[in-house]
Amino acid sequence: MVFVEVRHSRYFPPRSKPQGGNTLDEVAKAYVHRCLAGDDGLTDAAAAARQELPERFARRWGEWMMPRPLFIENDVIYRFSDDLSALFHLMVSIPHRLFDGDLGAYCAAVGIDARRARLMSMLDGPPPLFGRADAYHDGTGLKVLEYNIGSELGGIDTAALAAAWMDVPAFASFANQYRMAYVDTGLQLAHTLRAAAAELTGGVDPVVALIEPDGCINDYLAASLSFQSMLCEFGLETLLGEVSDLTERNGRLHLNGRRIDVVLRYFTEDEVLADPDGEQAIEPIIRAHQDGRVVLWTTLRSKLFASKGCLALLSDSRCRDALTHAERELVDRLLPWTRTLVAGTTEVDGQVMDLFDYCHESRTHLVLKPKLGHSGHGIIAGWRTSDAAWRQALTDLAGSGYVVQQRVLPRPETMVSSLTGEPEVWHTTWSSFVMPNGFAGTSARTLDLDNDSQLRRVTPVFHYPATS
Repeated sequence: MVFVEVRHSRYFPPRSKPQGGNTLDEVAKAYVHRCLAGDDGLTDAAAAARQELPERFARRWGEWMMPRPLFIENDVIYRFSDDLSALFHLMVSIPHRLFDGDLGAYCAAVGIDARRARLMSMLDGPPPLFGRADAYHDGTGLKVLEYNIGSELGGIDTAALAAAWMDVPAFASFANQYRMAYVDTGLQLAHTLRAAAAELTGGVDPVVALIEPDGCINDYLAASLSFQSMLCEFGLETLLGEVSDLTERNGRLHLNGRRIDVVLRYFTEDEVLADPDGEQAIEPIIRAHQDGRVVLWTTLRSKLFASKGCLALLSDSRCRDALTHAERELVDRLLPWTRTLVAGTTEVDGQVMDLFDYCHESRTHLVLKPKLGHSGHGIIAGWRTSDAAWRQALTDLAGSGYVVQQRVLPRPETMVSSLTGEPEVWHTTWSSFVMPNGFAGTSARTLDLDNDSQLRRVTPVFHYPATS
């Protein structure tokens, strides 16, 4: 494969058993070695890539770029994506597998209260495969820390970073040497929205409205403008607005006088419920979707399966009898040990013991997370907490909608600073997207747990054929 073909035609290689190539460690080490040996083209590639970003993408991501991309074998990332698709379908099946189809009982088990459950269940039908798994690479493979399901996913437009890196000659030469490619998440989203709206539009490109909650469009403006530019680049007219900006005329929804075909939902159930009139405000969207007059992508039903409590159910040994042998292997391969934080016994390494006794003894290997939390809010890392504070947190949070999860130690990624020329060690979170057609790209970011896990750096992920 010629590297320039990837850059300009966005060609993605077929999924086949890779032949030849290099191991992950060899590629990363080769990149770092060349930087340390004085290859200024690679050392300064991040700054050069920043200059290649179009204005809106530069405003969104330019200052957050990491010193180099991450690299991973084709076979590893495609297998991980296949696993994510299988895990998604397994999660969606839980209400029937474990609760005999009783959605209320399922919601209670994963921490979704009755009002949220009603809102999320307003529309029937299974949610489409559409999500982003955040994972750590522990040196043996990628482990899923959380699975964000639903349309309000961040990071879809980070594929613009990959395109910018590809326009840097020094990096292009390196990437061509190792036959690298990437999957453009934005392009995959454009394909997904076209397919979702095809019945409504007759195959004509849909008009998309990215809809934020009322009063929030300015809060996320840089991200929304970057996102809008991305979809426009792939031929989809994309409008920005808030829920109350939508109007109904001649049976169709309009935004700023333009008839729309797809409402790309970037409002959440929490934002709807926080507004006293929120449920009434989204009712026209729900009704239009039910009647086939607009496509709501995705419905709030997706959010039924975004709770970390869902992962805790799959991880719990007491639920394993409902899984096939292959499904148990899938769960063991992807998920760290995770349990709902409630009084009782649990199985740890084949032994049954009191959950809180285990949590007390294993503080430095555990982390507490809210079932419905996001962006790192509410996380309590045992290794950063005193024994007394940890015990108090366990007492205070028991039964309040938290899970306890085994700590996953991320594999360190060595970078070379363009400022000092010295190596730096980074810990990264891999974000892999899946959509109806399967693998939809991967990016990576750093999270600083000392600063409430706020986003600090971001970089694209390139994949390449490895030794069979």
